[in-house]
Amino acid sequence: GGRGQGAGGEGGGADGQLGAWRPSTGEFLTDLATPPPSDDGHPTAHEHGAPVASVSADGHTAFVAAADAILRYDLADGTLSRALPLKGAQVQALAAAPDGHAILVANRYGAAAWVYDFDANRVLRTVPAAREVTSATFSRDGRSVAIGDESGGVTVASLTDGTDRTFVGLDQATRGVAITEHDVVGLGRDGTVAVWARDAGTARLRIITNVQNGRLAVSPEAGLAAVASETQVQLYALADGRLGDTIDL
Repeated sequence: GGRGQGAGGEGGGADGQLGAWRPSTGEFLTDLATPPPSDDGHPTAHEHGAPVASVSADGHTAFVAAADAILRYDLADGTLSRALPLKGAQVQALAAAPDGHAILVANRYGAAAWVYDFDANRVLRTVPAAREVTSATFSRDGRSVAIGDESGGVTVASLTDGTDRTFVGLDQATRGVAITEHDVVGLGRDGTVAVWARDAGTARLRIITNVQNGRLAVSPEAGLAAVASETQVQLYALADGRLGDTIDL
């Protein structure tokens, strides 16, 4: 996803209360507990409206950015299980590891992202970018991360061997990024989707959509990239870029 990926979704109501739903069925899962107020009086995550948030791929854990911390919630009952202090942070992008034990986080105006062991409150990896980081994700096996930046680039970093690889080809800021076993996929602010061969590092497909400032999700099993606006989701084949179904929201 652009700012995250997972099996659940969060939303903020008019009163600032956060809740979680299952996107595939629309089933309401739980309200999320209201966090304690911050020490310096800044608004909490629940007072900002739509949060910067991410759900682990197993659907068990949600992470939400607050004014001075990242909050972890158990989606079984909405309880706040832990807060990772990040004083002064303005979180721009956030992604949860598939098992919910680590996060990838980038601050606004920062040209890097950090992988945290959430329970140990320890930085596992720093991932540099060419410019301000705009999107972040984990691979499905949790062994790699990817970040997009304002230059239109994507950086893929291995968490096992410490290597980085940069993919370029988008003309505007990377709004969304995804990694599959064979591909790296990026969505530009202007609606362009770029697909690179992950091992070779070469661009293999460019898809022009009419969605600006959209969101990206990828299904490796179905071989599809979904590009979403506020009113519609467009499904494109990763094999040849052909537009398939469109879903009105």
